[in-house]
Amino acid sequence: MLGGLVNRDWVWRRFLRWSAGADVLDRADVRLVLAGIREYRVRVPFQVRPAAEQISALSVPVLAMFAARSAVHDGVAAARLLAELLPGADVEVLPEAGHFVYLRAPDRDRIAERVRGFVERV
Repeated sequence: MLGGLVNRDWVWRRFLRWSAGADVLDRADVRLVLAGIREYRVRVPFQVRPAAEQISALSVPVLAMFAARSAVHDGVAAARLLAELLPGADVEVLPEAGHFVYLRAPDRDRIAERVRGFVERV
């Protein structure tokens, strides 16, 4: 049943309107991602979240950006936890971003700006 829904444009249009805040289904980049999702077959086990000790032990510079409106995870809680575990990390929550952070131009621009600045510093 779920497989049949994945192939229906109306389902994706509603989901994307909700998660991205706009009707972006007809954009080429969204269509490309959607084609990948429709053809995706699990071949490896899903990743699990690293243990707190593993995260705290990181000794490299970290930039982490989270979507506050993600339908998949709680970006605010994840950002808070990462900031606690890695006090030196550069952590930001994008308040209007959904799970697909690249769909909104302001979020894309902010991410590009932060990554450029981060790379220049490290």
